[in-house]
Amino acid sequence: MQQFEQLKNLVISKLDRESDLSWEDICDILDLDINPHELRKRSYGIKAYDDYLKNKSISQMSNDIQNDIDEKLIELKKERVKLNDLRTQVNKGLREQARYEDLLELLKVEIRNLSTEKPLANKINPTISDITHRNECILALSDLHYGIEIDNSWNKFNSDIAKDRMNHMINNTIKYGKLHGCNMCHVLITGDLVNNNIHLTSRLSNRENIAKQTMGVSELISEAIYRLSKEFRYVTLSICDGNHDRIYPNKSDNDYNDSFIHIIREFIKLRCMDINNLIVQDNKHGSELIELNVCGKKIIGLHGDKIPAKATIPRLTTMFGKIDYVIRGHVHNSSQDSF
Repeated sequence: MQQFEQLKNLVISKLDRESDLSWEDICDILDLDINPHELRKRSYGIKAYDDYLKNKSISQMSNDIQNDIDEKLIELKKERVKLNDLRTQVNKGLREQARYEDLLELLKVEIRNLSTEKPLANKINPTISDITHRNECILALSDLHYGIEIDNSWNKFNSDIAKDRMNHMINNTIKYGKLHGCNMCHVLITGDLVNNNIHLTSRLSNRENIAKQTMGVSELISEAIYRLSKEFRYVTLSICDGNHDRIYPNKSDNDYNDSFIHIIREFIKLRCMDINNLIVQDNKHGSELIELNVCGKKIIGLHGDKIPAKATIPRLTTMFGKIDYVIRGHVHNSSQDSF
C-alpha cells in the first residue's frame, strides 16, 4: 500500500509536469519490474482513479456540509417560531395589562365621583373590648351575576332587580340580627359577583360591559355594608372568587390571581374607608378559600366550581382539620347537607 501511494504520487506528479523524472527513473526508484512505456500507459488510469476518489470525497463532504447547514436552518426556524410565539404572548399580555389599567382608572374616577355624590361614612370607633358577649351572625352572598339580563317564563333578573334583592337581604339580616341580639355581622361572599364575558351565553345575556359590572356590584356591596355598619357594632367582609370572576375567558390564560375579585375588593375598601367599624378580612389561603371563626365555629367559604360536592369535606378537612360548616355557591339553588 505504501509503495502504491509512492507510485501514485510520482506518476501524477509526472503527468502534471511537476516532476522532471523520466518513466525509467520512476521504475528504477520503485524497483518496478515493468516497461517504462507500460508504466506511462497505466499512469493515466491511476490518475483518473485518484481524481474520482477526490471528487467523491468532495461531493460527500459537500453533502455533509449541506446536511449540517440544513439542520442549522431548521434549528433557526424553530427558534424563530419560538420567538414569534413569545412576542405574540408578550403583546397579548401588554394588551390585557393595558385593558386592566384602563379599568383601574375608570374605577378610580367612579369612586371619586361616588364618594362626592354619596359618601359612605360611619365615624364610630368601637374596639373588640367593647363587646362583652359576642353574638354573631353571617350574611352569605353568592352568584350575584351582576350585569346579566334574563326575561323568560321561569325568571326575570337584571341590575335593578339585583338591587331590590340586595335590599331585601339586608332588611332581613338587620331584622333577624336584632331579634337574636347580634352585635357582629359577618358578610361572607363566595364568588361570581359579576356575570362577565367568559361564555358565549354570558356575552349574549349581558346588559352591561365588565367595567360597569365591576363598578356596579362593588357599589351594591359597599352600600349594603354601609347599612349594616349602622345597625351592628362590627361588620366583617370576606370574599373569595368564582369561575365567572376570572379576567380572561380561557381558563389556561389565567394566572392564580387573575380575578376581578381583587378589583372589587379594592373598590369596596376605598369606597368604605370611612366606615370605621368595618373589617375587610384578608384571605390566608389564596383567593379561592375563606377561613372564618364565628362563635367558636370553624367555617370555610368557597365558590365550589373546582371541588365536587361529595369531595368537599374530605379535601377541606385534609387542609384545615375539623370543620364545623362549609358555605359554598355555584349551584344556584338552596340546600343544606350534613356530613
